[in-house]
Amino acid sequence: MDADKVVDALIKKNILAGYPLGRFYPEMKDHLLIAVTEKRTKEEMDDLVAGLEGLA
Repeated sequence: MDADKVVDALIKKNILAGYPLGRFYPEMKDHLLIAVTEKRTKEEMDDLVAGLEGLA
């Protein structure tokens, strides 16, 4: 799935999904760069996973 579409869909749910790598690397249009710090809770991580699963 196009990473820009993933980001757009999840931002509507107040979830920042990651950075679409296709913006700088066109051959990677289906890839997201995701970074997580210790400040994110398990609930926030679960929300991200559920949001991604809901798009499949």
